[in-house]
Amino acid sequence: MLIYPDVEIPSHILYVEHLFSRNVDVVFFGDSAVSWSSPHDRSRVTIPQILDRMLPDKRVIDVSHASFDLRMFLDYVRYLSRTDRMPELFIIPVNIRNFSPEWYLKHSPMLAEIKNVLALKGTPAMHFMKPLLIFKAQDEEKIDFAYDNIRIVIDGRDMGRMKDFAGEDFADFSEDKLRKKLLIRFMYTFEPDNPNMAALREIVRLIKDSPAKAVFYIAPFDYQTGVKYWGEPFAERVNTNIHTVSSFLQQANMPVLDLSRALPSSYFTWSQDPAALYPNEHLWMKGRLFVAQALTKYLSE
Repeated sequence: MLIYPDVEIPSHILYVEHLFSRNVDVVFFGDSAVSWSSPHDRSRVTIPQILDRMLPDKRVIDVSHASFDLRMFLDYVRYLSRTDRMPELFIIPVNIRNFSPEWYLKHSPMLAEIKNVLALKGTPAMHFMKPLLIFKAQDEEKIDFAYDNIRIVIDGRDMGRMKDFAGEDFADFSEDKLRKKLLIRFMYTFEPDNPNMAALREIVRLIKDSPAKAVFYIAPFDYQTGVKYWGEPFAERVNTNIHTVSSFLQQANMPVLDLSRALPSSYFTWSQDPAALYPNEHLWMKGRLFVAQALTKYLSE
């Protein structure tokens, strides 16, 4: 029998394990929205770093990465639980855009590698990790083709293919394309089997079965721009989707802080970021500070 002990561990996992070489009180999960800063910003400090300073008696570590979502948070919660490294508290942002098919159907080889290693690390199956990874390897061109041709259905209406909302043509900005981005990112129909909702339910179950606690917050996004271009239909659909998430957490007796519509457009960097073009959740320093202050106040109550 062949054994492959020389599996290369993704750098993010090694980074997190290094952080756990000292006592950890708070794990702050996140995607780029918690850590990204504009080159034109007055500070590059991240939301977890601000919170760490605001909670001097707690050690807050940042377990975030661009494109992370609730599915990756779940993988880390499982791994930390299996290796007896559960912290006192998890802070878990819920980005409402992560429930969009544009987001959760997009394949990322880097995230798939982290996910696969986390699933087996610390178990006997880790010795067979390399052949399993080879077996799971897929043709990226075929994956991208399949993604581009996914049919988008909203409220029972066929709106076209994914490439009509996220294709190469979107490299050139127009207000019509902006409306399309807002539609697919925020005005989707919330299906019961949404994979990020399934991950959220499992995170809640695991935390309830552990000594750890969690605070969830619904991350700010540029609600004003959505209303500007879509009006009341945008407000109604977004409010419904946010309610789906927040009501689940409330019914599960999980603390949830809704910051989703708390900030005006001027707090978001996307309109001045040539690489963004369309609304995302990246914040100026004043926005990151707002989130950290809101969490600090919530934790002190």
